[in-house]
Amino acid sequence: MAPTATSVVAPPMESKDITETYQMNEKVINEEFKIWKKTSPLLYDIITTFSSENPSLTIEWLKNYEIDDSKSILKAYFLAGSHTGSTNSNDNYVALYSVSLPAGVADEITEPASPKDGSQYCKFEIIKKWEHPGEVNKLRYNEYTKQFATMTNSGDVLLYDINKTDKPIMTLKYHTKEGFGLEWNPNKEKIQLLTSSEDSHIALWDFQSIPDGSKPLRVFKTHKSIVNDVSWNKTYDFIFASVGDDHSIQIHDLRVPDTESYSPIMESIDAHDHSINAVDFHPVISTILATGSSDNSVKCWDLRNLESPVRKFYGHNNSVTQVKFNTQSDNCNYLISTSLDRRVMFWDLSYLTEGAFDEKEYERKKGDYYDSCLRFVHGGHTFRVSEFDIHPTLPNLAISADSGSLIQVWRPNLPASYEDEDEDDDEDEDNDNGDDDDGDDGDDDEDGDDDDGDDEGDDDADENEGDDDADEKDEPEKSQDATSEAIENDIKTEEASESINVAGDEDTITESEVKEEVQEAQPTTNESDAKVDVKPDTESTNPEVSHAITNEPEPMDVDKKDEASVESGTKEVEPKMEVDAA
Repeated sequence: MAPTATSVVAPPMESKDITETYQMNEKVINEEFKIWKKTSPLLYDIITTFSSENPSLTIEWLKNYEIDDSKSILKAYFLAGSHTGSTNSNDNYVALYSVSLPAGVADEITEPASPKDGSQYCKFEIIKKWEHPGEVNKLRYNEYTKQFATMTNSGDVLLYDINKTDKPIMTLKYHTKEGFGLEWNPNKEKIQLLTSSEDSHIALWDFQSIPDGSKPLRVFKTHKSIVNDVSWNKTYDFIFASVGDDHSIQIHDLRVPDTESYSPIMESIDAHDHSINAVDFHPVISTILATGSSDNSVKCWDLRNLESPVRKFYGHNNSVTQVKFNTQSDNCNYLISTSLDRRVMFWDLSYLTEGAFDEKEYERKKGDYYDSCLRFVHGGHTFRVSEFDIHPTLPNLAISADSGSLIQVWRPNLPASYEDEDEDDDEDEDNDNGDDDDGDDGDDDEDGDDDDGDDEGDDDADENEGDDDADEKDEPEKSQDATSEAIENDIKTEEASESINVAGDEDTITESEVKEEVQEAQPTTNESDAKVDVKPDTESTNPEVSHAITNEPEPMDVDKKDEASVESGTKEVEPKMEVDAA
């Protein structure tokens, strides 16, 4: 009898486990949000939320703001682009918003007045809209030309004038795939724009050399995979950095001739373990830049030694999608990062001298141990944070958007700075030493009185004992007053900083000359003992400190196109006058 074949039936998919995991994650998110909501009055000076019509992948503050005549209301402006997920090109747009805040957020208003109607606070309005063909992947505004550029999901780059038509004034065509790299040259005398996309190319557009934008001035093809982000050096406007899915950081110099053999002047091939999603140069120190990666980490680098980072920051538990330095001179020590873990984190570079993060200690203590540079965590989003921005002039005023259509405007309550803590300790020690010296002097007086005679000595001793008792009672009050006075004093420090040795003529130089010039200045450092001075040359910085929370799931790849959409009403207001963003 011939053997019969047996069939193997695969077990059914355990969809129940997937559902339970999803429900558990939702419960965790809701519980975390409840905790954040209860503690938010202690963590923020200001926080307000707004539900827009559609989710936004990109958001950016405008520099200008207005204060009403009563000095009670301040109106700030920001741009945001829609991400509808619709194939209809007419459904997407770029909008100019205004938000009304207490006038006290501006430094020049020392005594803000109270408004007659409290409902005037935290009011969002749409001032103007521009049609946009397809979703807005990223937008960047140029304060000098009053224009903003957008990256589309088709690869085209659109140019708009904020004071003119509601349609793009120019379309830049080069990229064949969508992208997210977009940044204007910080030098107002140069109208240059960098773009990068998933076609692994970087395009330099110069509207002075080619005003019609018919083609890029120059193209860089040095990356082997998707180029996720670009950043101009804020000091040397011919230097820029680029990062991508090939795990590399590349530093480019526009003075090097554009030839077939062109290569970056510096490169870190395996800067992260996974794709690098973001890069940003320090606004003051030209040698410092930061990167964020899908390996959940943020790293700080020194151009004089790209072989190893100056510091690696731990705190995010999902892919880091954005890094940005605070551009305000008083707060330029702050590095801010956003992640798919729904967190916005503030890192204070003045704490670099505290030492490297101890991974063994973290594994042992878990939630009780966190990075010493982590000063604040914003946990107000229940969806993935799309983008974050810090206001260029209003101190520490932040804005963040998520994939659930929520926009939040907030200012963290950041207490004393690192330098303030050290100075206060020194003042306390000096006061204590001063009190001890006074006690010693009293003892000497007693010894002197004993020489005058037995009777007189006894009387003087009795009097001195009474004086000592009074001194002991007064001593705590004096010490406390001295300490309070020391805390109230303004503390300013000035530390010199080094800058990259690439300054000089912008005349064309050879690639080999640039590499030799950079290599001569490279010191030997490693991650464990490297220290960096992050103070500007002529300005003092005043970094601050606050609260921190950390979590620990598995890493995940960046998903740059979240389809989540939550619709809600928005009041659209016709502009009464031309918006000038100067």
